[in-house]
Amino acid sequence: MPFITFQHFVQQHFSACKTEYATFLSHFPSIEKYKADYLASHGFNDYFEAIKDTKLTENQTYSIVTVYLKEGRRKLSDLPAIFGSLERYYNISLPVIEGIATPDYWHNRMSLK
Repeated sequence: MPFITFQHFVQQHFSACKTEYATFLSHFPSIEKYKADYLASHGFNDYFEAIKDTKLTENQTYSIVTVYLKEGRRKLSDLPAIFGSLERYYNISLPVIEGIATPDYWHNRMSLK
């Protein structure tokens, strides 16, 4: 399956659920509320299943890192373990770039943005 961002993944689920929400609610939640509720109940597992067996580019890796930091409220120091889990459980591999799995690499990369 081609790579999709977490935002796009949640948007697809949100759009699919609008019909269901309409049958029992007078209005459905905002996408941000839906995303927060989705993460609280599902975490990132379904998203990683959707992008399973992907060889990430640097920009795709950046997308995943920013989601983990912003939405998952994780720290840069958690990244090596996260990357290891992605490889082990979902066969999602990082691009071959020196230091990409280290917190220092991401600290420097995010400082440039």
